[in-house]
Amino acid sequence: MSDIRTPQNPGISGLDELTSTEEALLQELVAIAKTKGNIFAANGTSWIALEIGSSGRVLTAAPDADNGLRYDTAETVPSFADNETPTGTINSSNDTFTLANSPSPAGSLVLILNGAVQTAGGVDYTLTGNSIVYVNAPETGMAHIAFYRF
Repeated sequence: MSDIRTPQNPGISGLDELTSTEEALLQELVAIAKTKGNIFAANGTSWIALEIGSSGRVLTAAPDADNGLRYDTAETVPSFADNETPTGTINSSNDTFTLANSPSPAGSLVLILNGAVQTAGGVDYTLTGNSIVYVNAPETGMAHIAFYRF
C-alpha cells in the first residue's frame, strides 16, 4: 500500500501511473473515506472499514479477530488529589471538613494533620463520601492536607 502513487501532473511523460490494482484500492479508499462515521485500516491486501466505536471504547489490535482489530472497554484511569487542603475552619471546635472529591477507593486517602498521618476508621477520623469527621477537633493553628485517588 505504501507504494501507491498519484501523478501530480497527469499527461506529462515520465511520471508514475497507477496500476489497475492500485487504482482499484485507491477507489475503495476514497469510497470508505467519504463515509461519515467510519475509520479505515489496511490489512495488507485490502482496506477494512470500521464503524466508530461507542463512548468509552478503544480500538485495539486483536490477532484472534477476523480483521485483526476490535473495540474493547477502556480501563478507567483514576484521578489524583495531591496536597489538597480540606475545606472547613480549624478552630479547636470544628471537627468536620470536606474534600473536593470522594476518595475512591476510600482507603486511598492519606490524611496528614500537623505532620502526622491520621488513621481512618474512627481511630483519628471517619470518612463518609467526601466528608471527614475528626474524633478530636483540630486545634487552632494546626494544618492538614490530603492525598487520594478519585
